[in-house]
Amino acid sequence: MNEPRYAPHKLWLNQPTTIPAGVDGGLQLASEKPIPYSFTFTIRERVAEDTETDLIESCVRLVDSDGDVWSGHSIWNVGDFIDSVGSLGWLEGPVFESECPIEWSSPFTDRLFLSGARQLIDDRFYRNLIIGTQTYVIPMKYQGLSLDLAFNFDQVFDKLSLYARLSGFYGGATDDSEMDILPPFIVPIPFPQGMFVNYFSLNSDGFFESGPIPELVRFQRIGSGEPPNPQIRKAE
Repeated sequence: MNEPRYAPHKLWLNQPTTIPAGVDGGLQLASEKPIPYSFTFTIRERVAEDTETDLIESCVRLVDSDGDVWSGHSIWNVGDFIDSVGSLGWLEGPVFESECPIEWSSPFTDRLFLSGARQLIDDRFYRNLIIGTQTYVIPMKYQGLSLDLAFNFDQVFDKLSLYARLSGFYGGATDDSEMDILPPFIVPIPFPQGMFVNYFSLNSDGFFESGPIPELVRFQRIGSGEPPNPQIRKAE
């Protein structure tokens, strides 16, 4: 199994903040300047073989003023990344992979987070989706989708970009035309909010379930010996 690939990012805070860490301690995050951290996404588990649905796990890594490394995890639905596909809230519209710019497709070769996360959508609505210059009618009936996530980081401009590659959609030119599986398409996605909180928890049966109120992610020490970051200190 390949090691997870981590991307660099920064956290902006309006005021000093303490996040849970260890058994009953915390980490104090300063607010004078952006705090560097790294993160990745992996497929956590399949909820059930017959649901065609996966859960995604994010992992955030921080380094404190002693050079100790801390790791915190959140659970996500595939839908958290694709629910607004094609909406005005997206950075740019989706483009078929065979037609998209090289800067969109190349991250899936060497900067891939995860591949093949599954989501079953069955809300019975029809949606119009513009891919490239063509509009498709997408019936949200037993749509078994597959998601790949990748990133690109421009060191010159210190800019992180995230990309989703979606496959498995079926649709047609109109709602009464012949439906067919669409080719894979790629779209830039906004950075997901919630890397430091978690809406999921384990229930009494050992399965993850989501709730309306998030909890702060509790970080655990996983290593040491990294260059110290004075912006993060262990809470006294």
